[in-house]
Amino acid sequence: MRGDEHIGEREQPGEHIAGDDLAIPDGYRFVFYTATTALIVGAGWMLSLRVRNWERGTPDRRPTTARNVHRRLCDLRAGLFMRTLRRDPAAGAMHSAQRRYAGHAA
Repeated sequence: MRGDEHIGEREQPGEHIAGDDLAIPDGYRFVFYTATTALIVGAGWMLSLRVRNWERGTPDRRPTTARNVHRRLCDLRAGLFMRTLRRDPAAGAMHSAQRRYAGHAA
């Protein structure tokens, strides 16, 4: 409590909120909560579209057999070392830089 505004009143434990003097204007709060709500709703909508695509397909039949185990392991290694991104021109600027300097890093 400041000064003698509330003479005789005692402050209850836990009543004072730290930083209460630096209150956020109502307009900023409104924009923040509106934008946060819109982002959550938008993310939910995008997830629902993704789930709809998942439900549309059927499971892939890709059992690992003695005949295809070598190819599957090579594909796994290529994915783990991000070679699949480096050979795709649509992968973006970061991956194209990685593609350019991959020989130096290895």
